[in-house]
Amino acid sequence: MNMEAEHHAEHHAEHHAEHHAEHHAEHLEGGIPELEQLKTFWAEQGTKITIVAAVIAVVVFGSNMYRSHKRRAVADASAQLAAVRSTQDLEAIVADYGSTPSAPLALLQLGKAAYDMGNYNGAMTHYENFTGRYADHELASVAEVGLIHCREARGELQAAEAAFKAFAAVDPKHFLAATALMGQARCLEQLGRFDDARIVYEDMVASRGDSIWGDRATEQLETLEDRIETYNNPPAAAAPVMPELALPDSLGAPATSYEPITIPAGGSEQ
Repeated sequence: MNMEAEHHAEHHAEHHAEHHAEHHAEHLEGGIPELEQLKTFWAEQGTKITIVAAVIAVVVFGSNMYRSHKRRAVADASAQLAAVRSTQDLEAIVADYGSTPSAPLALLQLGKAAYDMGNYNGAMTHYENFTGRYADHELASVAEVGLIHCREARGELQAAEAAFKAFAAVDPKHFLAATALMGQARCLEQLGRFDDARIVYEDMVASRGDSIWGDRATEQLETLEDRIETYNNPPAAAAPVMPELALPDSLGAPATSYEPITIPAGGSEQ
């Protein structure tokens, strides 16, 4: 009985193995459906996929190279800005590293350097260059106020006064608003509008009394009468003095000397 059961089990196992082998062979002959679909898809789309993959690889590689180059440029520009010794150095940064954060800072420094040297037209050029190239920069307002200072320095007092006033009115809490108000008052004084200037100073004392700007406005109020007196009674201009014209020693003394002319006491000569 045990032998018969064992024989039956062996027969069942052989039959199962044969059936599995036949089924596997059918798959090999007919192909696995998913694999066949993949082969068909690759035959139809494989070239396109390869091209797309290659393009993506190039873009990724180029992007990495660009970021690496940009990081190097930023580092180089920062190092050069820290080592600036002349306006030529600043101009080189603007020309060679215009897309780095150092370029707008160099432009602002160029504007201030030109202003300090009395080159107000040159300063305006640098500030205008800044506002044109970096209009959205966080320091664009510095260039804007710099331009107004240049107009004041060039004697465009009415335009400068109006521009200072407008700047301060847009955002009274701006970090340059107090600078603009002082500029407005200064222009008003130069225009002889001392009452209006006084109002600006008094408003600054009232609104900024606990700050350095409140202190400066107080100082201006305390000395305002003196400036009014000077404006109404300007000191006389000093007479021009002819500089001494010394002859070089190599020229020596004049070849001929002239005796002074004397008039007799009794009148003219006979």
